[in-house]
Amino acid sequence: STNVTIVLQNASNDNVEDLQFDVPAHCTVHAVKCLIAEEWSMPALCQRLVIRGSVVPEDGAKISDFQDRGARVEGVVEEHFEHLPEVAAHDSASVRLMVARALEKVAVAHYDVALESLALLLKDVDADVRMVAVDVIAGASKQGHDPSIRLLLARVADHDPGVRTAACEALYRLANRGHKVATKGIVEHTKHWRADVRRTAVQALGQVAGEGADAPIKALCASLEDPDAEVRRVA
Repeated sequence: STNVTIVLQNASNDNVEDLQFDVPAHCTVHAVKCLIAEEWSMPALCQRLVIRGSVVPEDGAKISDFQDRGARVEGVVEEHFEHLPEVAAHDSASVRLMVARALEKVAVAHYDVALESLALLLKDVDADVRMVAVDVIAGASKQGHDPSIRLLLARVADHDPGVRTAACEALYRLANRGHKVATKGIVEHTKHWRADVRRTAVQALGQVAGEGADAPIKALCASLEDPDAEVRRVA
């Protein structure tokens, strides 16, 4: 089949060279965005493709629909984040998981932008989505970043043990020992109605609490009297 030559400028980064490649005429716009993602580390979900001054829709359109007489398409690619919170609330878990994975790259350069969507995904009904969101925060957040630490604290009480463990490990990395927000949040979890959460919190307290701090010591002493034997053992 006939090929189409695509030439693209990166509107978000003047330091990269224009991208040029050939694709079959039947290639979809989405497939082109996936190729762009590989070259520029810009997730397809976060791209806005502009050709001849108009934003190209992604509803199954073929790239050949936008070619000139010389079987050539010239356009500009812009980073696009405004729609991410809406997509993060999509009905499909697979779409939400795709968003979570895309945010891994977004968060490296635009963490504050990504955090709004990550906050939604941390409350997702799907444990896999929550796990990816925790991992993104753990990898991209600056140490001591209170908004991120507060989001992770909520997941210490997650129903999924894998998510709980990942959230605690992320807290160990982001919260310096004695960090007030982290310590206070974990102390509260030692009083949780679920024994598995109390066990997780007691373990985490040993990693986060500062030496000689009054509230953590009282919490650990109370945990020694916990009705759950495993909580008492961990304390």
